[in-house]
Amino acid sequence: MGARSLQLIGRARHVLAIALFVAGGVTTGLILANRGSTSDRPPPVLPPPPDLRPAPGAPVLVHRPAHAPGEGWMIKTWPNREGQTCFAEVIPGEGQGMSCLNPQKIFSKDAIHPEVGSRQTGHDITQWDNAWVWGFAEKPITHIQLVLRDCVIRDLPVDANGVFLDVEGPDTLHAGAWPYKLIGLDDAGRAIAKTTVVFGPPPHGTTAPPVPARCA
Repeated sequence: MGARSLQLIGRARHVLAIALFVAGGVTTGLILANRGSTSDRPPPVLPPPPDLRPAPGAPVLVHRPAHAPGEGWMIKTWPNREGQTCFAEVIPGEGQGMSCLNPQKIFSKDAIHPEVGSRQTGHDITQWDNAWVWGFAEKPITHIQLVLRDCVIRDLPVDANGVFLDVEGPDTLHAGAWPYKLIGLDDAGRAIAKTTVVFGPPPHGTTAPPVPARCA
């Protein structure tokens, strides 16, 4: 039996207090989207890690999911001492992954800035058991439609701090209904921005499920 895995896609997270599971005596791997090269070239010089300490007097805000398969899921956000927006993805039973963003660059590409991740919790190492999509939405976006690969739509409110969060469980993911697309809407229901989200398959999995033409 292989190792269960956890995948964080986007910026590299500083993963703290992760209680990753071990199956069959094989050490569990942590999969990051920006893995280093395996060639003989020296690895690139990485910038110093961000200062994860909150700015003096700054609150740590808690954002809970609009939809989740269980309790304990949340995102925490706070400004650090360098003026960056920092966050922690709290993963029940495992810990939290943390990183920081430059607030001037959050919406440099789009009015929706998504962060995604996934993990395995069962014994089937060919499938993800949880997948989470969260992020920041720029005004005037007030809610997000998350389109799954079976065309089901989750309506996710954007809170007062511009954060949205959804968590999918094994019932959804094992049926091939992975998160696929985000649509940002204003109060009048007008589409302000659209973006796709990409989950890599598990190390022992296949490709992502297809998207029906009616919801592509």
